[in-house]
Amino acid sequence: MKRLIFEQEANVGQGATNEHERPAAPVVHEFEGRPDAPRGRDTLSSAKRALNHRLFFRAETLLREAIKERPGQAEPWYLRGVLRELQGKPRAACEAYRTALRIEPGNAPAKQHLANIEDAVERVDSRRAVEQN
Repeated sequence: MKRLIFEQEANVGQGATNEHERPAAPVVHEFEGRPDAPRGRDTLSSAKRALNHRLFFRAETLLREAIKERPGQAEPWYLRGVLRELQGKPRAACEAYRTALRIEPGNAPAKQHLANIEDAVERVDSRRAVEQN
């Protein structure tokens, strides 16, 4: 199975340094893995391309189709988490990463992204609690 590694520059996820800068676009790389990789990965490959080009609506449509085609595979769920993260929807990203981990508990990229987002969400929630008091 091909493995995805999602790379981010230091300022992605933290926002831009000023209002005129855009965070660097993420890059999703494919790495060959197990020999039992499923065939017919056109939908998933198209979804990865859409993510790399920040075509979020297209990526969402393709990922929904890929999940239907491969309900027992973690990769489409992992990519949905990446999409939700890029859209600024951390709780939805966590849900997608958790689904990927239920399917494939050893999915290292999903574990790493989930840990990072949960930490960020926890910090935001604690900051809001302090501001409300």
